[in-house]
Amino acid sequence: MSHRSLQILSSFLGAPLNNGIGRYICQLQRITIKFCKEHGASKGVRDFIEKDLVNFARENPGIVVYLKPRRHRSPVFSAEYLNGNTQWMNLHEFTREEVVQWLEHMRTRSGVNIVRLRKRWHTECPSIQGVWMPYTWMPPEVNHVSFPNKELSSSGFQEKSATDIVKEIFSRQQVNLEKVEQDLPRQEENSKGSDAIQVLKTVDQCHIQDIQQTIDLNDPYPSVTDRYFETRFWADDSGADEDMRVLFHSNRICVVTLAPSHPILRDQLKVIRVDFQVKGDKNRLENKVSGKAKRGAQLLEENSRLCFIHCEGDKQYLVRSRVRGKLVEVNEKLVNHPELLTEKPESDGFIAIALPKLGESDAQKKQLLNHEDYEESFFWTYVSFIQHLMALASIKAILSKPGYEELPFKLKWPNDIYSGRDTKLGGVIVNTTLNGKIMVRFQSTFATRLSEAKKKASIDKILRVDHAGELGADRIYAGQVAVLGNTSIGPTLHHMWEQEKGHRKKFEELLPKYRVRPTIMVPLWNVAGFVLGAGTAFLGKESAMACTVAVESVIGDHYNDQIRELMALDPEGNKELLEVIKKFRDEELEHHDCALENDAEQAPFYRVLSEVIKAGCKTAIFISKHI
Repeated sequence: MSHRSLQILSSFLGAPLNNGIGRYICQLQRITIKFCKEHGASKGVRDFIEKDLVNFARENPGIVVYLKPRRHRSPVFSAEYLNGNTQWMNLHEFTREEVVQWLEHMRTRSGVNIVRLRKRWHTECPSIQGVWMPYTWMPPEVNHVSFPNKELSSSGFQEKSATDIVKEIFSRQQVNLEKVEQDLPRQEENSKGSDAIQVLKTVDQCHIQDIQQTIDLNDPYPSVTDRYFETRFWADDSGADEDMRVLFHSNRICVVTLAPSHPILRDQLKVIRVDFQVKGDKNRLENKVSGKAKRGAQLLEENSRLCFIHCEGDKQYLVRSRVRGKLVEVNEKLVNHPELLTEKPESDGFIAIALPKLGESDAQKKQLLNHEDYEESFFWTYVSFIQHLMALASIKAILSKPGYEELPFKLKWPNDIYSGRDTKLGGVIVNTTLNGKIMVRFQSTFATRLSEAKKKASIDKILRVDHAGELGADRIYAGQVAVLGNTSIGPTLHHMWEQEKGHRKKFEELLPKYRVRPTIMVPLWNVAGFVLGAGTAFLGKESAMACTVAVESVIGDHYNDQIRELMALDPEGNKELLEVIKKFRDEELEHHDCALENDAEQAPFYRVLSEVIKAGCKTAIFISKHI
């Protein structure tokens, strides 16, 4: 006898009938599956729940199945049997196949604890029939009945459903009602009797609908995305065609993929290649994380680049994260199978998985669009066409008036009005009012062209403040390089400094071209920038990177505001300036992401330091605009 058998309690067999009864008459009444939604030890249990649990429930309607998620604990089975016993089993790191195997083992058990028999021929409840088996043990009445017999052949061990029980209750009440009507006289003197009859009649008129009739079996079963994720959208309004979809899980995990309105999915473009090399020294495929805290993960901001998607016709699309947090992983399958992007964008064709900071997930959800707002946003893609029609109708109405037929009006897409070919007179502004998803009113008014003086003043402010900003950034990096130039972060600082020198040089060329004077605060910004860069560098690499994050965040937002302003003034006339600012904005955001990846958030008093620097930058921008 092995030592392991000595650990099992020795006992007599309770009764011969207990031997193997679970094989033929299911004794399992309820099974509770406890698991963790995040821990890797519960992966096999989660796979079983996703792929096998529904079939198990259909095949075993007499077993009640409960799912109980719990955090950071090992998965277990809790099986409750007809005899009142409860048996537990630890499923730590079990595979899906092992879970199926042990669940079947639980299902076929009798519920009696395993014991080591003292004597095989002795039981506490002896039987002349010996050990139970399905061919020798049977009820005595079966010996006197001829088969086939409908009553004995039916499955009598199945429990009645709740609907059948309710129907039996009402049938008994109906029988009681008939007895009351027969026993009581036609003219009841007792009001209580009449009230009882009225109550029973009311109950009799109730219609109990079968539970199966309330379920539409034709409804499609919801996908994993619909069941476990909350979908949000980023609708790009800058014309860059970067619509994205972000799936938020309850455990803060975010899955980033393409939105249905992205040109790749909308036009069913053929994807040739997915490139995760977002810049020279940054490859998203090199992202490696470990532990629950996702140590070593690359940091993401809303505008951080995830990959480039190359399609037929030399088309290239930049994909941005649209969420802030840590990059958990990117979909390496897309490197060898880029077609998954269009075939399965919500599952195997996802782009990346990110983990926002604790407490920021809900705030980021609110910044994105829900499904209803996302669908409503499609209306605005037709606004340009509507503006053109309204402007065309306005011009036609003017030219139809007597005496105005020969005016040299011309219309330029979508709503600009020109006299001849080169002289712009103004435009038609179309104010649109929405009621839900239905457009209810258009209001068209003429807008005269901005005076050249006002337009010149706007461009003067833009160039003056941009030159001052790039000058300050140049001096900040100069101060940081002076302190940290020979450390491990030195090459990164030199690279960013060279780009800032190029930005400053370009704006110094644009100032005389547009006849704009620089701000009188140049000497002060020159000294203040160097002091800020050197001061934060003395506090350590992390503080220097925190300074970069704060400065580049303000500059990036400021550049976006300027792009919108120039687009509103004259997109064609300001085309050169728009291209310069867009290019510089993207490079500033790269500096921002690079600083985050170099432990900027690990700086002492990071948030306080960041807010102080941001406030200083905004003050400098305001002053440089006006003097």
